[in-house]
Amino acid sequence: MRERGDVISFVQQMDHLTFPEAIARLGGKTGERPPTTRRTLHRSSRRPSSETVIARRPDQYRVLSAAAELYANRLLTDNVALEYLARRGFARDLLERHHVGYAAGDELIAYLRWRGFPFGAALRTGLINDDGRELLTGRITFPEYVRARPYG
Repeated sequence: MRERGDVISFVQQMDHLTFPEAIARLGGKTGERPPTTRRTLHRSSRRPSSETVIARRPDQYRVLSAAAELYANRLLTDNVALEYLARRGFARDLLERHHVGYAAGDELIAYLRWRGFPFGAALRTGLINDDGRELLTGRITFPEYVRARPYG
């Protein structure tokens, strides 16, 4: 059975922590605002629940699945990322079981092209931007599996 939720609830469950403890474990400090940058992301004021239903086209699901697979496999071969996660208390078997990944930033487009996915599908998922750069470059990825409804 696959679990749903975000990285904070993942850490809470795995380490039996409270929400503030999980935030601190992930490197954040409770009560602080994130640093601002010149680029502002516009987000809805309503926080999605774990029951949020997302409408995506079938090709987008395949792209997201392929990206999660690529990132999970990449993590298992990247010693720097593995050592970083080990220092944070994440055991390798846990990373494998939950398909945690690492986005190196230079592989996704070539991988998707090799798998036969159109650039537009990758763009619509938000994994890459208009000029082909990966948005998750250098980041650890925690795939979130949610119920989805068909596109249309």
